[in-house]
Amino acid sequence: MTHQNAHQTVGVLHEWLHREGYSESYVHRFKTTTKQLLKFMDSSGISVFNTEVGLRFLHNRYNYDPSTENDRNNSARMRTMQMLSEFQLHGAPLPKAKSRSYVIPPAYIMKNAHESRQPIHTTM
Repeated sequence: MTHQNAHQTVGVLHEWLHREGYSESYVHRFKTTTKQLLKFMDSSGISVFNTEVGLRFLHNRYNYDPSTENDRNNSARMRTMQMLSEFQLHGAPLPKAKSRSYVIPPAYIMKNAHESRQPIHTTM
């Protein structure tokens, strides 16, 4: 993935979140956090986002301390910083482990439902 300036990266990721069907509340939280991030970066003369910039922003703006347990809001803000970093590196954020769900494709369900009605024949 090419390194874009932070404004471009945020814009592309914002569109990606909409396209991938993230909830409006999630997208709104992302937009609120990144708006503050971009203000912080502009006032600091920083144009390219990286993890260090994200951590500095969280510390300065929200008193984020990675060595302590954080509240839900700071955890969500940290996830936004991770998403930006992952998006820059991979072109898409990596899914969170706890939100993974395994979806069985409908075609597989229909095929197995049909096969389960058939007697099983084995030959030896």
